[in-house]
Amino acid sequence: MMAMIPGHALPEMFASPVLRAMLVVGLGLCLGEIRFPGGFKLGVAAVLFVGLLIGALVPDFSVPPVLRDLGLILFVYGVGLQTGPGFFRSFRNDGLRLNLAIILVLLLAFGVCALVIHYGHLAADTVTGLFCGALTNTPALGAATEAIAHQAHSAEHISAVVVGYGVAYPFAILVVLSLIQFFATRERRSVSGGPDPSALEVRTLRIANPHEQSWTVDKLESQFQVRVTRVRPPNGHADLGSGTATLRKGSLLTLVGTAAELEKATDFAGQPSDFRLQADPGDLETADFRVSNHHVCSRPIHEVEMEHGGLVISRVRRGDIEMAASPMFKLQPGDEVRVVVHRSQLDGLARFFGNSIAALSETSYLTFIIGIVLGLLLGQVPIPLPGLAAPLQLGLAGGPLLVGILFGWLGRTGPFVWTMSYGINLGIRNFGILLFLAAVGANAGSSLPAALKSQGLTLILIAVFITLTTHVAAWVAMKWAGERDVATLIGALSGLQTQPAALSFASARASAEKVQLGYASVYPLATILKIILVQLLLGIS
Repeated sequence: MMAMIPGHALPEMFASPVLRAMLVVGLGLCLGEIRFPGGFKLGVAAVLFVGLLIGALVPDFSVPPVLRDLGLILFVYGVGLQTGPGFFRSFRNDGLRLNLAIILVLLLAFGVCALVIHYGHLAADTVTGLFCGALTNTPALGAATEAIAHQAHSAEHISAVVVGYGVAYPFAILVVLSLIQFFATRERRSVSGGPDPSALEVRTLRIANPHEQSWTVDKLESQFQVRVTRVRPPNGHADLGSGTATLRKGSLLTLVGTAAELEKATDFAGQPSDFRLQADPGDLETADFRVSNHHVCSRPIHEVEMEHGGLVISRVRRGDIEMAASPMFKLQPGDEVRVVVHRSQLDGLARFFGNSIAALSETSYLTFIIGIVLGLLLGQVPIPLPGLAAPLQLGLAGGPLLVGILFGWLGRTGPFVWTMSYGINLGIRNFGILLFLAAVGANAGSSLPAALKSQGLTLILIAVFITLTTHVAAWVAMKWAGERDVATLIGALSGLQTQPAALSFASARASAEKVQLGYASVYPLATILKIILVQLLLGIS
């Protein structure tokens, strides 16, 4: 217990820096499991607070910066790989207007912070930390601390940034969760406790309104977000939903999709039928497989179906989300696919998809390391901007994030598969963020008591003001831009905040799939822009 009393030297048993880091992580994870009023948990963010507390009580309790940097790199590169496909795909839908709104409100938050620096008699380091904490963005905090370190400033400046972040962070979470609850309730679209609008359903459709003689499965699937798995022509037996099959009047189709999309397709093409094509005495079987064969990974579904032949992939489960399989959807390692296949071709499908958990654990770490190396090199490229004493750099946070987004979108380049399974990616980036938060918290904790004593209330009020104005302005801007779906809106708010707790909270109150889409649409740009803005804030005097 002597180690927890100010003024006492650190016992020799805590000489190992790895032991100190793991102690902060372990205690933080315990605190993160406690549920607070409103049903939310701090989660991994609690590691930061434990680090700040221990650092405040024991100034010698530090964690080497190399662990901080390594943790940040692993986290941002993993995030880039995971969000890359959704980020670029979103621009075909609502992504452009959502991101324009996010740019405007982040510039607003930057302007508020610049005014506070000029007229509020607060140091730029502290206000930069408030900016990072009010918008709960750890990569931006990493970029700020790295920029200060490169300018050879004292450790006090880094501590000021981290203390500002630590003071603002918990209040920002409370404000954002309250706003999400308010907006979801006000719009009367919260579906908590009811059926999930993103859940997939199966329906049999009888074609009654063929709109043209060349109407095919491909056209039906492209016009509506549904998947046709079986087709039975009049007076025939069920067969696979081949894309070129002509849909004649009286044909029966098995459709997979959300209730809303199934309703649209039914209204357009015919009427529902109680007959289940699964009961047709044909030779079709349904089976589930796990994708672990790198030859299949990061390839569009229509290519996979054409190569094997005799199968239709009806749905894909990635992590906790199940999606209807569209022809252009790219499979990733670890995806679980449901296929409809001719019984004669069922043998060998397990080998074709891989279907091996052990193989997933043997992820190609070569491509992972190549991506990180390229990201670190990109992060060192100087970007001269007027008004800055030193050129801006994307750094350890921005470089790997950008390369991760690009490689996540590409999926594969020849034999190189850049993506990895959702579970392994999540494990790597969670471990990275734990290391980072433990290091920055423990190293900055010694400055926390003095900061709270001298200007604690002021820092809290400024942080709440930044969070509140930014998110209310974002909601207004996105509504003004034409976005009306509340699930997408609160998902984008979570992406603006780049906070997993906000994403989890929002997903429980609206369509999880649309919340995830809104989140993925704005998260990458919001993170990159924050990384740039914090470096501009540090240059304000």
